[in-house]
Amino acid sequence: MSQPLASSEEIFIALQSVARQFRDDTERPSDHPPNMRPVESEERRSEVKLLFNSMRLLGAEADPLLPNLSDISLDQYSERLSRAAAHRDVLLYVTGFQRYAPDVWERACRFLAPLYEMVGMPAGYAGLELFMGRYATTPGGVHRGRGTNFHFLISGHKKMYVWPRSQFWIAPVAHGGSYRSPRGTDFHPLQWREDLDDAVTLSAAPGDVFHWAIDHWHVGESPEFSVSLNIALYLQGNPWKLLETGLSAAVDASESCVISLS
Repeated sequence: MSQPLASSEEIFIALQSVARQFRDDTERPSDHPPNMRPVESEERRSEVKLLFNSMRLLGAEADPLLPNLSDISLDQYSERLSRAAAHRDVLLYVTGFQRYAPDVWERACRFLAPLYEMVGMPAGYAGLELFMGRYATTPGGVHRGRGTNFHFLISGHKKMYVWPRSQFWIAPVAHGGSYRSPRGTDFHPLQWREDLDDAVTLSAAPGDVFHWAIDHWHVGESPEFSVSLNIALYLQGNPWKLLETGLSAAVDASESCVISLS
């Protein structure tokens, strides 16, 4: 890319919009019991998660820790969030970040255009995610996602450990949530450091980009406060269903306009 994916100022302005939406949203999934949470796919709804030591804060706890009128920049807000966490790990994670940063998303689409020309568009969808915080391990430990990823580091330093494809940790061990490594070792996802000999280590500074493909086991490490944006391409999905959903939304919008003008 000829220019960074996003500036700190753009991310901060978008985060202010995220905070306003969070405070206005009465249907925050995290505020409901698991069996009563609204079911919405990620391509239709942004999710805001603030975690201390991998524990997600509820709305009333998270609200004062999101950007407010006293915050003047991304650096200053990052410092405030870091102080609030004290010695604990902290991570602010936002999905659907493109809804709040259209100029950034336009750059992301230009970045993806050559890839789409070569291999086509994903069958699922593409989205932009924000990661910011300081943590010894991604909450939940090593995991596999449903998409392929391009991870842009905006500030700070970060490492990503990647275990290629399903040849690693292919078989969950029954009754315990552990996995088995190729060497026959059973361990929990939070004990991934015990299998670093088989990992690919990626280190990034501001301006660098990580990439890992779908089905790659991975986990992040950010010992200092970092901010990064992740372009996630979800390859599994029904494009015709997405087209139907989009057309239905367009029809609903046009009918609303007719009603309002009549």
